[in-house]
Amino acid sequence: MGSEEVTGEDLVAALSERGHTIAVAESLTGGLLASAIVDVAGASQVFQAGIVAYQDELKPICWALIGRC
Repeated sequence: MGSEEVTGEDLVAALSERGHTIAVAESLTGGLLASAIVDVAGASQVFQAGIVAYQDELKPICWALIGRC
């Protein structure tokens, strides 16, 4: 996976092949990354959690939570 665009399917496949999982923390994207992942069949095998924090006051709390996944 070089500099080309990576799809949700690509990411889920790569994580599955390696036995890895992912948790995401988003802000300005409003959950687009998590959505791209969970739209893929089988994503539940690799997707642990997603948090969207839009307000600046909440970001440090949410980022700390996602770090525990």
